[in-house]
Amino acid sequence: MSKENDLSKGIEFFKSGQFEQSYEILLEAIEHYPQNIELNFYLGRSAFETKNYEMAIMAFERILIISPHEHRIRLEIARAFQKLGAYNIARKYCNEVLMTNPPDTVRNNIQKFLTYMEKTEKTHFLSGRLIMGVELNNNVWASPSADKIKTIIGDVILTGPSSIKTRDWIYNTNLELNHSYQPFFSNYAWKTNVIAYNAIYNDISALDILYFGGLTGPELILDKNKFGLRFLFNQIDLGDIRYMNSVGFTTKFDHVFNSFFTTGAGLKYEKKKFEAVPQRDSNNLSLTFNMNFYFK
Repeated sequence: MSKENDLSKGIEFFKSGQFEQSYEILLEAIEHYPQNIELNFYLGRSAFETKNYEMAIMAFERILIISPHEHRIRLEIARAFQKLGAYNIARKYCNEVLMTNPPDTVRNNIQKFLTYMEKTEKTHFLSGRLIMGVELNNNVWASPSADKIKTIIGDVILTGPSSIKTRDWIYNTNLELNHSYQPFFSNYAWKTNVIAYNAIYNDISALDILYFGGLTGPELILDKNKFGLRFLFNQIDLGDIRYMNSVGFTTKFDHVFNSFFTTGAGLKYEKKKFEAVPQRDSNNLSLTFNMNFYFK
């Protein structure tokens, strides 16, 4: 199929409300004609109508690269970012158009859109998950197969409960909660993550595990960059004994190149205190860098 046929067929499908068919045809055509403004426009519109908002943004941004003064396109990008929940970025594009003194009709529509975003934007975001399970372990002590071990200094006889291969049932519960608060028109947010984990052994209570930990702190969001600081704490009980406490902080920087690729870097400091074994107390510092690839 020729370029003209691809474009006309895609537009025809779009105008008749067959957005999926339009999107598929234009998406294939754009690989061969990425500089075609009309093709990018209808690809972006069909992507928006099929809820492929990231692809819509990419198509519209290509138009702005070719023709930076297409203010209608900035409004299309704003609508797509609003659908993705990126309200501040959507406002940024709307304000860029308002600064060009658009016609009254356009200005009024933008103001209505800004008002709509203000009314519908959420400031609190809460999510979480609860996982429960059961496990049968035939060697909970990870004991060797025999209680006698041969060494270079002779045979060693193991003693105590861990010297015997023991089977037990384990009941696991894992609870994760995530909360984020971001005021209207603000680039700042406060994020909190809490994790609680419990493993209860049916017979051997000395191996019961109770873990509770959390992270909380501010985050600065600037366009495609995020800077975060989190204060952290962890607590682990083993059986009836407090095994470890830790406090510290972590900093993180993330940059979004596009919907398929992001990078991040971070620094973490943690002061660990082992209640039963003080000689294991430590201060830990770590640096991280990661690249994330997303496939759709």
